[in-house]
Amino acid sequence: MKIKTKNYEVEVTISEVNKGEAYIQIEDCNSKKTAKQKGNDVQIHWEKKVPVIKINNGTFFEQIKEKAKAEGKNTKKWRECYLLISQEEYKNLRAMIEEEKQKAREVEIKRICEYKGEVTISDHSSYNARVDFSDFSTFLKIEEVRKDAKKMRAIINTLGRDVIFHYRDKGWGEYKYYEGDYTDEISLTISFEQFQQIIAEQEKELEKALEAKKQKKLQSEAERQAKFEEAKRTGKKVKLYSYADDCNDENEDCDIDTIIVYAMPNGSIQEERHHNW
Repeated sequence: MKIKTKNYEVEVTISEVNKGEAYIQIEDCNSKKTAKQKGNDVQIHWEKKVPVIKINNGTFFEQIKEKAKAEGKNTKKWRECYLLISQEEYKNLRAMIEEEKQKAREVEIKRICEYKGEVTISDHSSYNARVDFSDFSTFLKIEEVRKDAKKMRAIINTLGRDVIFHYRDKGWGEYKYYEGDYTDEISLTISFEQFQQIIAEQEKELEKALEAKKQKKLQSEAERQAKFEEAKRTGKKVKLYSYADDCNDENEDCDIDTIIVYAMPNGSIQEERHHNW
């Protein structure tokens, strides 16, 4: 597409849309450079509420710099420039962008449908669940697949290892167990189709578990608040919870202490340590 300004004419191709900004970033089609240049920004034309094109490399940018230099301007630190465009040109560029997005979307959908690789889902006793694709480096660039991988991790982290055991017992894929001195890990390598099926089958269970967790948290917060209100009303401390800790006094004949946490009348929290003899 050719863009004309008062002093220049350049043919451009879409490079990127800057979300949240009022300009469309493009690159000179005569340039194969893709490296980002760092430095102070010098703007030839710039106004946020007016459509502009951003040029930051390539032959066209060099032409602009040469013309500005001939006019006596210092272009040594120039890294990019902006060219005002008309609303009509802006609409044409937006149409091109949407067309490019749709083409890219169709390519991604085709890749998902044609993917024949394997997926390994695993759970480590000390870490969160993992999802690994045999074509990991490129396949996770697809938005839908990234979302599915995130959802699968949430399913295993929330519902537990029973999810993996369930599909292992159905005879799906290859199951492996790794045992260390203090930790262990289980994994199940399955087809991509099976991976998607697990998500479809377990998604509702995940939603139920997350909702139950949310309600439990709300109930816990309400009970906690009630204890603070009771302490304020009665002027006495109210027990919130307790936990065990290593004894902090070598002179005491005990190994484990009990820590009791209280809600105080003034709204603060107080801990009391009790030795267990």
